Amino acid sequence: MRNTFLALSILFCSLIVANPVDTGHAKASLITNLQSAEQESFYVGVRLQMQEGWHTYWENPGDSGSPFEAIWKTNTSTIVENVQWPTPVTIPYPPLMTYGYEGDIVFPFKVFRSMDEDLSKISVDVDFLICADICIPEQASLTLDLTSINPDPLLDIAIQNLPTGFIQTHSTLNGDQLQVTFKSSKPLSTAYLFPRENDLFVYIPKHDFIQLNENTYQISLP
Repeated sequence: MRNTFLALSILFCSLIVANPVDTGHAKASLITNLQSAEQESFYVGVRLQMQEGWHTYWENPGDSGSPFEAIWKTNTSTIVENVQWPTPVTIPYPPLMTYGYEGDIVFPFKVFRSMDEDLSKISVDVDFLICADICIPEQASLTLDLTSINPDPLLDIAIQNLPTGFIQTHSTLNGDQLQVTFKSSKPLSTAYLFPRENDLFVYIPKHDFIQLNENTYQISLP
């Protein structure tokens, strides 16, 4: 685990098995968009409903924290892809800057299964660091019954809101700043660059952002 900033103390929660699970400061549950037993691929989502004032972390948590993790328990013919990370938000904790999620968030996973084997349920162990003025590692084991098909529209909404596509950028060093130029077909009033890898630049609450022409923009990073 990365070096984690703990304001006061760390409390450890026991592993709980159910669906949903109250982990202490969040409710964790498994949802799916499976509509038919004949589907070879579908999505499942780990939904975290966090108490007000608490947050968890993105794949790059920033200056402190630890990312959400999921370990799936399936048969050998079932493949669960890596998490498709939702767009994070900036969570300042001066002098630290972190990236993560607040409120109600769904982490989608795509599932591929063999139609030659029965898949009646799917299970996962989730670990996540949840923080307010203190940080607490919380865990849950979740199992979803796939024989009683009940697609949840929240999962499709989460998938539709995932970051999509790639844009071409041009980066230059100007003194002690990294300037990233890019084009957008849609008008933008602001933009923020979330780095997937850690320690690429200094994390700050807001990036300098300017519009160079009709569809060209520039972000400056310290």
